[in-house]
Amino acid sequence: MTSAENVPSIDGRRARRDRNRETVVDAILGFYREGMLNPSLDQIAERSGVSHRSVFRYFEDLDELYKVAIERHFAAIEPFVQLTEPVADDLAGRIEQFVEHRVQLYERIAPVARAARMRAPLNDLLADNQARNKSRMRKHARAHFRADLDALPADERDALTNAVTLLVTFEAIEVMRFDQGLSKRAATATLIAALGRLLEPSP
Repeated sequence: MTSAENVPSIDGRRARRDRNRETVVDAILGFYREGMLNPSLDQIAERSGVSHRSVFRYFEDLDELYKVAIERHFAAIEPFVQLTEPVADDLAGRIEQFVEHRVQLYERIAPVARAARMRAPLNDLLADNQARNKSRMRKHARAHFRADLDALPADERDALTNAVTLLVTFEAIEVMRFDQGLSKRAATATLIAALGRLLEPSP
């Protein structure tokens, strides 16, 4: 058989390998969305229809599989991270825009973000990604409320930026939605009220 005749066979094996790899990743993301943050190899293999042996042909170990799944999820939601609509002209409008965007983002990422936070202490790449994302969230807050912060003294401006960032972190919204059992609407209203008090200009 010539080398040219071998090409379809090689391409077919590569395509099958890629499909199976994606199926395994889909399986673990499905578990995350259902609230199961540490599925076993047996569970992953059964749901994906890929054998134990094949799973470890596609991934070095389960930690690599978890990392790849989490990275793929966050790459998919990347277009939703940045608030792209024009900034409202009034403070109340800016606050509403900002809070609604962050709550919507939380709803998109929550199941997988829980898994990422659980694994970050054991995975340098996930830990670095979290640190970069927190820094980026602070920059977003600073840019969105620039009109409200620029006139303040530097130390007060930095303190308020930190406070705004903290109020709408994943962790803060998680406490309200997951631990306190607030509805999405109630959590949104709580954050809007808190940011209004925080950013309202002093008399």
